[in-house]
Amino acid sequence: MIYYAIPLILSLIGVNSFEFKHTSSKKRYLLWIVICVYMILLIGLRFEVGGDTLSYMGDYQWRPSLSEWELNFLDKYQPGYTLLCAVGKSLSNEFYVFQLIHATIFNVLLFYFIKKYTRYIFAAFISVFLCCYLYFATEVLREVLAVMVFTINYESFKEGKWLKYYLGVVLAMFFHVSAVFLLFLPLLRNLRFNRNYFLILLGLSFFLFLSRNILTAISSFPLFMGKIDSYINSTSTGFLSDFLNLLRYFFLPFCFAIVLKFFIHREVKFENMLAILCLVGLASYFNYIIFGRLSNYFILFFAISIVDFCVPALKSRRKMIRQFGALFTVVYFALFASQFIMYKRYTRWMPYYSIFNPVSVNRDNYGDK
Repeated sequence: MIYYAIPLILSLIGVNSFEFKHTSSKKRYLLWIVICVYMILLIGLRFEVGGDTLSYMGDYQWRPSLSEWELNFLDKYQPGYTLLCAVGKSLSNEFYVFQLIHATIFNVLLFYFIKKYTRYIFAAFISVFLCCYLYFATEVLREVLAVMVFTINYESFKEGKWLKYYLGVVLAMFFHVSAVFLLFLPLLRNLRFNRNYFLILLGLSFFLFLSRNILTAISSFPLFMGKIDSYINSTSTGFLSDFLNLLRYFFLPFCFAIVLKFFIHREVKFENMLAILCLVGLASYFNYIIFGRLSNYFILFFAISIVDFCVPALKSRRKMIRQFGALFTVVYFALFASQFIMYKRYTRWMPYYSIFNPVSVNRDNYGDK
């Protein structure tokens, strides 16, 4: 636990010293670099921390070195990931070498993204850590690289620089096939929280509810029976878990945006990204296996957007603004902190062991549902 508490404590010091007091100095950037380096080493030198990490470790054993690597689109893992494995394998057969390469790329891109889009960098790191950091860093090792390519390429999407954007999409797809949906994302570029958006939500809800019934009917045919069932039963994590995900990825960002835009008349940072996140969050409630993972591409924008409002709101002289800032801070913390407890999910990351103290423990948090 202490290993994860250290960067959070350092970040809280940064919030108190540089963000609540509106001060900036070389110490601020030095502390930011220290936290980044610490996270690279913490994640890069871990030993069997993260449920999916164990699967990646097994796969890494038979990966070829760089001299034998071949571009293979038929590999179940995408070429970008296998290339990184080949680089790591050329240096050492030990998986931690690949972990260090992966952790360096992920953390540098993440810390750059946070630094680029908010002045409240330490509060933003705490926000990201709470909602998705450990999951990104130790579970979805391939997809998170696709996610980071998209986030770094966000300006191209926002400004309509389509050649650069689609080159980024191709690069993202080299790391994870889920990025293919980014090819169609420009169709939603003008999506905002307005009257038309409410109609879209109603239409999407009706369509998804209807499509579930259609899939149920089709599944009665022997030809489709096995495959369709796996899709319509995709919310098998349980009602409470599904409901909490709906709160996290739909209701909270939706209410946050509506309050800012229509009640206190503030700009919603990354409004388009939050609007898309809400659609994905709503859709994932109906079919998690199809839509659930897509929220990974937008959650970082929400994590920064809510910090950009809450930190100055908590310092505001207006009572109503302070109350909204406190409300969203508490609700955000409660909803995303609860995911660590659900089904003992914390066992994926705690206890922490490094390559200097290698201990194998059971990371299967699904075993005791």
